[in-house]
Amino acid sequence: MFFTPCHIYNLKLCVFLDAIASSESVRVAPSLRSQKGAVWTKIKTNFDWWEIDVAFRVSGRGRIGADGLAIWYTTEKGDYNGDVFGASDKWNGLGVFFDSFDNDNKHNNPYISAVVNDGTKKFDHQNDAINQALAGCLRDFRNKPFPTRARIEFYNNVLTILFHSGMTNNEQEYEMCMRAENVFLPKNGYFGI
Repeated sequence: MFFTPCHIYNLKLCVFLDAIASSESVRVAPSLRSQKGAVWTKIKTNFDWWEIDVAFRVSGRGRIGADGLAIWYTTEKGDYNGDVFGASDKWNGLGVFFDSFDNDNKHNNPYISAVVNDGTKKFDHQNDAINQALAGCLRDFRNKPFPTRARIEFYNNVLTILFHSGMTNNEQEYEMCMRAENVFLPKNGYFGI
């Protein structure tokens, strides 16, 4: 998995586990078995509404790949060894999941979904958390010719995820993946991948 830098209002980032940072990108995990990495902001946000843009590449041999990746907004930084895309199984905040492994064998992956947790719910791995998701979309993000992009917006308690397929070089070709109203997230969280 390979990410171009995510600039979140110039917040400093922490890099953990198998992640490798350079001046231009962060490689979250190499294409080897049982590898995982993480990047988290060092300080909590101090704003109520936010938007993040992430450009990334998920590559490797074959179509199945690993579990996938997550973009987090949580009250605590991830524990880096957790069962949910490398983070805690019970988080307080938002997880946006780019799930590339079909745990429930329903041929409904790769799938992008958003799950809000108050820190008390256990993530439903066997069913790919489909019953816990606010909404989502079936989109292929593996082995694309150009970087895949996601824009996640949280404004006035509305969560929107826009997706760019990575099939063209036009950085503006986003499509709607999901929109959910009445989403309540904790104030002052950390961002992580």
